[in-house]
Amino acid sequence: MILINFPIIMKKSRQRLVGFDMMLPVNKYLLVRIIEEQEKKSGVLVPEEFMDTAKPHALVELVAPNKDSDLPSGSKLLVPSHMVEDVEIFGEKYSFVLENNVIGFFTD
Repeated sequence: MILINFPIIMKKSRQRLVGFDMMLPVNKYLLVRIIEEQEKKSGVLVPEEFMDTAKPHALVELVAPNKDSDLPSGSKLLVPSHMVEDVEIFGEKYSFVLENNVIGFFTD
C-alpha cells in the first residue's frame, strides 16, 4: 500500500476559507447562531458575585439545518444552553446543537 500525502494550502480571505463554502451540518446537527439577550438597566445594585449569569435555556437562530431537517433556516429555536457545542476551526467559530435537543421554535 502506498500512501501519498498532498499538501493542503488554506488561506483565509474575508471571513471565508479559500476552497471552502459554508459549513453544512450532518447527522442531526443544526448550525446555529446564539441570540444574545439585551441587558436591561434597573435601579437595583447587586454585587457581581451575587448575580447568576447562567441561563438554563438559550434562544438561537438556525443558520443551516441538516439535509433531513424540517426546520427552515432563520427559525428562532429554544434549546438547553448546555447542549450548544462551540467549535473553532481556522479562526471561525461555529455553534452546533442536535435537532433532538430543540425544545420549541417561534413562528412569525
